[in-house]
Amino acid sequence: FGFYSYKKYKDKIKKTTDIIFICIATIISILVSIYHPTEFHNFNNCYDVINIWFVGCIGTWTWVLISKYISQLNSSTNKFLIYIGKNTMIILALHFSCFKIINLMKIYYYNLSDVPYGSFPIIANDPSSNNLFWWTLYIIVGVFIPITIQWFYDKFKLSIKQNKIPIDKRQ
Repeated sequence: FGFYSYKKYKDKIKKTTDIIFICIATIISILVSIYHPTEFHNFNNCYDVINIWFVGCIGTWTWVLISKYISQLNSSTNKFLIYIGKNTMIILALHFSCFKIINLMKIYYYNLSDVPYGSFPIIANDPSSNNLFWWTLYIIVGVFIPITIQWFYDKFKLSIKQNKIPIDKRQ
């Protein structure tokens, strides 16, 4: 009876165990981060290294499971994430340059001198270093501007292939 039940309900069991793992792993990661915060540049003991390794492994596996479920959806979000995944190189190539837009906003907003503009890649030693608003802007600008540039490039290339934009071939 157990073998028959497992064969019949194994997909539901697998999905349920994945969801339970995601919930437990997220709770453990949050609790470890709250009760034992670790800075990457200041390891005090072996426990800090194990902590980062443990939370990193749990986080990686959690995102793999979440990604598996997102990939099964047939939605515009899934298509958008696939487009971002296919254009990772343009994001990697341009995101530091796009961060300069946020750096200029921070200089203007906090009345900073022009010296921090040259900070690489972001202005880190200012009143907003731990501000979630600025980090969210960095993420949005660092991903969406390169993706938008790539989208316009793809549209331009497609219009050339379809001969919508005439090209002088006399050269």
